[in-house]
Amino acid sequence: MAFPTRSLGRNGPKVSSIGLGLLGMSIFYGFPPSDEQMFEALDRAIEEGCTFWDSSDFYGDNSERIQKYFAARPGAREKVFFATKVSGWWNADGSFGMSNEPSSTLREATDKVLKRLGLPYVDLLYLHRADPKVPIEHSVGALADLVKAGKVGAIGLSEVEYSAFSLDIEVNGVLAACRDLGIAVVAYSPVSRGFLTGEIKTTKDFPPNDLRAMMPRFDEDNFPKNLKVVEKFAEGAEKRGVTATQLALAWLLAQGEDIIPIPGDPGEDKEIRDILSTISGSRYPDVFASGLYVDTAEL
Repeated sequence: MAFPTRSLGRNGPKVSSIGLGLLGMSIFYGFPPSDEQMFEALDRAIEEGCTFWDSSDFYGDNSERIQKYFAARPGAREKVFFATKVSGWWNADGSFGMSNEPSSTLREATDKVLKRLGLPYVDLLYLHRADPKVPIEHSVGALADLVKAGKVGAIGLSEVEYSAFSLDIEVNGVLAACRDLGIAVVAYSPVSRGFLTGEIKTTKDFPPNDLRAMMPRFDEDNFPKNLKVVEKFAEGAEKRGVTATQLALAWLLAQGEDIIPIPGDPGEDKEIRDILSTISGSRYPDVFASGLYVDTAEL
């Protein structure tokens, strides 16, 4: 049976209904897999029809590793709907920096990431964040120029976390705006950075250099509370004869045909939603969160 697909926006291209986030194959979640392990995971994703892949220009060496994979697998690129992001970086103080100045920055950033990927174009290009200093119309205009130049197929704005743990977009207007405009939601972190898998029992389960160790959701105050919620979620999955991950993804897919989750781990509904409404701890520390859901400058 063919892997189900969904439209990437109203009248947009068809992509696999569940995609693959590539961040963990290079940075943030402890030691990344070897090339052999990564290639095996990507081969398996293609075999299973999970062919919507999501990368970034600042995921360490992710672009170079993807280039190496496509070079080693002739014909694989044509089977994959490939997305990447540009114009984001980490500042020295740990905050997230960005620039969407359309005059040159976006074009230069896109050319650089295409060179790193060894590709003439990408199917989808996101901005890492909306730059509050730049009118969004200017940024989108620059992206449209990249589409006209044949370097980009579709455009988007990152990042939108959506999971049973993170329902922000249901109340802050993002989901409603996307639906009004016919924009698909690519749901980042659909199993709450692995928490909803039920496999994280203690913060000691994180490998060295794991970004999750500094996130409020996993701090010493919130972790025990959230772990109780995860355990109840896992009980709900067991009652249904599925894994916690399967339940988390199924719940998300059931929220609408315009939702496309992108997990990054190669591994009664009302009752569940009521349980998860008690989640404690935000997605990021304040220094990271400052760039989320911002207004841009007026034209």
